[in-house]
Amino acid sequence: MTTREYTKILAKNPKVSTIEINDTNIRGVVTIVRFRPLEEKKVGNDTISYMKETGNEVDITFSGSVKSSMSVWHDAKSYNKSMLTRWLRRDSKFNNELHNRTSLIGGDRNTKIKKIDIL
Repeated sequence: MTTREYTKILAKNPKVSTIEINDTNIRGVVTIVRFRPLEEKKVGNDTISYMKETGNEVDITFSGSVKSSMSVWHDAKSYNKSMLTRWLRRDSKFNNELHNRTSLIGGDRNTKIKKIDIL
């Protein structure tokens, strides 16, 4: 399947694409906007011998609030975007939930968050 076909599946099924998180450090809604399977091409003598999937890329949107190190809740828009995106990419609970949702549409466990938009 192509990226466009996966995007149509995500748009039609909000139960798959929308994740509600209510954790001790983060509260909000995450929506998977784009899903793209990555393929590795083996080229030999100017021909492609085979292709295999090596992982997935996803683009997500986040709206909600986060808890700072001083135990104060901040709106995601007012929080520093680079700190928030780094934290979301490293958070294990968040990544496990994202892996579970991408596996529902045929993705594997090797998922990389390519872009995070904050609403």
